[in-house]
Amino acid sequence: MTYSIVPFTETLADEYFQFARHSFGQGAYQANPDYLHWLYSSSPFTQGVGVDLRLAVDAAGRVIGCIHCMRMPWRWQGETLCVPSLHNTMVATGHRKGIGGLLLGQAFRGELHAFAPGAPEAVATGLLRVGFIRTDTAWHMRWLRPVEAGMHIALSRVFRKTGLITSDWMQFLMTDFEDAEGVWRCWRPNSVAEVTGIVAFANACWPDESAFTQYWTPELFLWRFFHPHGPKHSLLTVSCNGQCAGYAVFSIGWRHGVKVARLVEIRTVEKRKFCGLLSYGARIMRGAGAHLLLAFTGDAQHNAWLRAIGWRSWRRAPQTLIYHRNRANAPTAYRFMPSVGDYGFESFTTPQQSRE
Repeated sequence: MTYSIVPFTETLADEYFQFARHSFGQGAYQANPDYLHWLYSSSPFTQGVGVDLRLAVDAAGRVIGCIHCMRMPWRWQGETLCVPSLHNTMVATGHRKGIGGLLLGQAFRGELHAFAPGAPEAVATGLLRVGFIRTDTAWHMRWLRPVEAGMHIALSRVFRKTGLITSDWMQFLMTDFEDAEGVWRCWRPNSVAEVTGIVAFANACWPDESAFTQYWTPELFLWRFFHPHGPKHSLLTVSCNGQCAGYAVFSIGWRHGVKVARLVEIRTVEKRKFCGLLSYGARIMRGAGAHLLLAFTGDAQHNAWLRAIGWRSWRRAPQTLIYHRNRANAPTAYRFMPSVGDYGFESFTTPQQSRE
C-alpha cells in the first residue's frame, strides 16, 4: 500500500478528526478541536500545527496515522533548550507495519534532543534502536476509593463507556487552611503575575546546571495548566511568610473505567512539605471523586521520598526515553516531572465542535 508522511494542513482537518474519533475513541481529547488550538496555536514554544503534527496518509488521502509534539524548555549547561515531547502516536489497524516507525522518525528528524514519555514496550524498543536512551523514572500509585473503582471497572466492561470530565470538579478545590507547615491554598491562577513567584521557586529547586532539567517560564506554566482550552488542573500551594515553599499540580480524568487523579507537577525541598502536598492533595482529589492517585516523576529525590512513605510502585510501567544527537556529550543526569509530556491530558473538558 502506498502512503506518505505529511504535515497537518487544514485540508486534512476533517480526515484527521474522523481518524482520531475512530482510533482514540468517541469523545477522546485527541479528537477535540480545542486540543489542537491549545497545543499548536497557544503554546509559547510551538512551531505550529504544520510542523509539530505529522500525519500518515494513504493514496486516497485518508489519514491512517498521526504523531503529536509538544515543545517544552529544558536547561542544561547554562542554556535553555526547546525539546519536542512526542506523544499520541497512533496508526490505524491494518496499517501498523512500519508506519509508526516512520512517524516517529519524522517527528524528531533534525532535532538535537527529543523526549518520549510513557512509551509502551513496542514503541520503546523501536526508539532504543534509533538512539533514544532510558531515563530513571518511577510510577507510584495510591487507591483513594478502591471499592467504587472496582464497580466502575466492571460497569465500563459491560457498557464500554466512561464519563467525560467537566469543570464541575473544580468546585471542590477552592479552600484555604493553615497548619504548622504554613498556609495552604488550592486554586486556579488566572494571570502571569499570580504564578511568577511559583515559577521562580520551581526553577530554584533544581539549580544543578550539570543535569538536563525541566524549566519553567510564567507564561508556559499558565498555558500548560490553566489555559481555557487546555487540560484542567488544580494548584495546591504552601506558603511561609508570604513566600512559596512548595506546590503540586493535580488533574483528574477517566482511564480504563477508573477516575484517575494524577500528580502532574510537584516542587519542594523539604520532605515534610512534600508529604503534606501529597496528603492534602489526595484528600482533595478523593473529595472530587477520584478513585486512584498516580504519581510519576523523573527526580531521584521525589522517588526516594515516595518509597519512604509507603507508596506502591507500578512495576509494569511504560518507559520514558530521551534522545540526544550528540551521544558523546550527552547528559548523565535528569530532573523532570511528567508535565513536560502529555501526562494528565485526560482532564480535557467535554469536546466541543467549535470555539467561540
